Amino acid sequence: ASLGAEKVRLTRIIAVLASSLNLAFIALDYFAVPSAVEQIWTLRAAIFVVLAMSFLSTWQRNFLKYYPAITAAMFLAMGLGINGMILIAAPADIAKGTYYGGLLLLTYALYALTYLPLALPLMISGSFIVCYLITAQGVDPVTLTTNLYFFVSTTIVGIVALGVRERYSKETFRLRQSLQEDVTRKHEAAKRAEYLAEHDALTGLPNRLRFQKDAGHILEQAAAHRVQVAVLFVDLDGFKPINDQLGHAAGDRVLAIVAQRLREAVRTEDVVARIGGDEFVACSTIEDARPATLQASVRHLTQRLQDTINVREGSLAITASVGVAVYPEDGADLKTLLQRADEDMYRIKSERRVDAPVDNPTPSLLVRGGPLSLS
Repeated sequence: ASLGAEKVRLTRIIAVLASSLNLAFIALDYFAVPSAVEQIWTLRAAIFVVLAMSFLSTWQRNFLKYYPAITAAMFLAMGLGINGMILIAAPADIAKGTYYGGLLLLTYALYALTYLPLALPLMISGSFIVCYLITAQGVDPVTLTTNLYFFVSTTIVGIVALGVRERYSKETFRLRQSLQEDVTRKHEAAKRAEYLAEHDALTGLPNRLRFQKDAGHILEQAAAHRVQVAVLFVDLDGFKPINDQLGHAAGDRVLAIVAQRLREAVRTEDVVARIGGDEFVACSTIEDARPATLQASVRHLTQRLQDTINVREGSLAITASVGVAVYPEDGADLKTLLQRADEDMYRIKSERRVDAPVDNPTPSLLVRGGPLSLS
């Protein structure tokens, strides 16, 4: 992309600079070709048209596709124009010696100000030399040989300059790419670190810090609109034996699937988070906080969780104990609500004495009731 922008920029510079010099050299025509000034100006007008069209083409979307052809057209128009001026000059005019310098300028600019494949500048500068040999008939051998010497020397200098520039351009491009990749990696690492600061790496759910922010916002909105909010504390039953008997990989799979099921069971505006181990919390606005309604909601949630999970060579049935706290009845702030929901969850575990074996296929819905607005 940067090389493309440079090609556009240099094409515009060449067009503007060449047009300015083309106009400035009009004053030279009176002295170099007094016998054919009008014809010379016609050639200059044709050169100016080509340069103007090339300049305007840089704003076309497909300019880069035709960049070699457009650049070659500019230089060929200028070179053939200068040789045409030499050709139409009368023997008594001094055009053959005067306009020769313009061909040298063109030759060097061809190599220094373009990004063309080496073969194309060689062909263009070679055509300049051939045309000059044709139009310079009558020039004494010493002057012609000297001029050709400088012509060839300028071409060689241009080729060397092109090679050096290409090498440095490639090195600069590689350096720029390396810097961009480094910046991209650092940016992605920063985004990843920012994400992990507020999310659980295993499940992708918000962590305790993010839950406090999002749930706090829900409570603020609830206070402003005088609506109720339910905070749910979910603890998986008999999870420790899964890690002990089946390994941590199986435990991680269970936690990831449970997190996915919890996320799918709530609305997009509700908040679900993993706050540690096999403990999950949720926060949601509710319209009906009656015990029967909460019980039905939690039963729906636990039914979503109890589907068997395939681990290693068998399947596992997951059940959960769920504690509930309702704002503002059970507390006016998130800390209090979480504490009440946690206490409620432990009360349920204690009363029911939940300790289901790992291979127990029968889920137990050991909950008092649940507050989520479920899908």
